[in-house]
Amino acid sequence: MPRSNSLLQSWTIIRLIARSSVEQWTVVAFSLFSTVVLLFSLFAVYGFSMEKTGPVNGISLVAVLWSISMYSMYWGVGMRYIFRDISDDVKNGTVELRLIRPIHYLYYVGLVRLGKQVLVIPFQIIVNIVLLLIFVGFPSVELTPIWFGSFLSLFVFGNFLAFLMFSCVGLSSFWIEEPMPIMWIIDKLVMVLGGAFVPIGLFPPMLRLITEWSPFGAMLGFSQAFTPDFLLHVPTLLLSQAVWILMFGLLAMTLWGSARKRLEVNGG
Repeated sequence: MPRSNSLLQSWTIIRLIARSSVEQWTVVAFSLFSTVVLLFSLFAVYGFSMEKTGPVNGISLVAVLWSISMYSMYWGVGMRYIFRDISDDVKNGTVELRLIRPIHYLYYVGLVRLGKQVLVIPFQIIVNIVLLLIFVGFPSVELTPIWFGSFLSLFVFGNFLAFLMFSCVGLSSFWIEEPMPIMWIIDKLVMVLGGAFVPIGLFPPMLRLITEWSPFGAMLGFSQAFTPDFLLHVPTLLLSQAVWILMFGLLAMTLWGSARKRLEVNGG
């Protein structure tokens, strides 16, 4: 299929899912409410503590709050929910119907998830930026083209890594009845090592290095964009993302290949 037709088909799927999903505005409202509550809580905690200690590791309060707010950006994209989409397909037998579509199953569920989140993402970005500008002001970083390019690259590849990792969790439904415990473990590791509550820039040097080379820290590498030494860490973060994307991509393809054989032999 020509690339232009493939892109048109992908956009059509996203657009149709966005139009037909009745849960969209509920998801938007819940996501925005959760973002506001989370950011207000973290503003209060860090505002009180860093007022007494001052900058930590050369990172100011403004940089800390912009960094931890990036977790809600990752949350708004919603790739973590791909495991539930796949798990539900396996449980209700829909996955067998997906096989007749002229499009790879994992690619299709990824497009469907983007369609479900397409209204959430812009609102999430706007609310994040507005709250941060009101309560802490502009980040103290030089917003150069290199900075923007690095941030966007880490953001896109980080969410693609999330898609692959949580796809593997969802595909485990072919062998275990409920993948939720696996999801909980991975999700909590992403929160801890991805800087959801404590920015990675505040970690001791050795722990920061270990975090950056883990899939959980690499996934949210873009959250470091507001630390003074961000550009020094970009090569490491991009290489770490590339390694983990390759590994989880191979794992996802292997799991899907085994699952498809299981469907063809056993009929589900």
